[in-house]
Amino acid sequence: MSGEILDTKPRPQVERVLSKLIVNGGWICGVEFQKEFIPTYSQRITDLRKRGWNIESDVCDKTSHNHTGRVAMYRINDHNGWKNYETWNVALWIGNEECLYKLAKRSSNYYNFICKVFNSSHSEVIRFKNETPDGVKWNDKLVNRDDMDEFINELKEEL
Repeated sequence: MSGEILDTKPRPQVERVLSKLIVNGGWICGVEFQKEFIPTYSQRITDLRKRGWNIESDVCDKTSHNHTGRVAMYRINDHNGWKNYETWNVALWIGNEECLYKLAKRSSNYYNFICKVFNSSHSEVIRFKNETPDGVKWNDKLVNRDDMDEFINELKEEL
């Protein structure tokens, strides 16, 4: 031991919930909190929201969890102003991948962009045919179409 003092005090449940959300970075099923003996995790989520944390929730649809009934899942929404991870991820790839950027600038809206990606035979675009490299499908229902239409219009206004 290097002389450091270890903090052995148990952390409050709200800190444990926040830590798990930050470290995981994605969706976490409520069952995961229960496994760590945080029985009041949903109240801790409410406490974090009151402190200003933007935490999304949805019904867990992971069949591998084998839970019965409706169990919530949570994630921190910190996506640089975008509505959710899916919209942010799609915009990130369009804005940073030259072939997608050029395609978007030639599109009238996001739907038109998706059609161009699906129908492209260009070798650089083919690798993005169905989804971003992070696994978000271009036509994912969670991608906010209004935000993406606005984003594409802004790209067209650039010099």
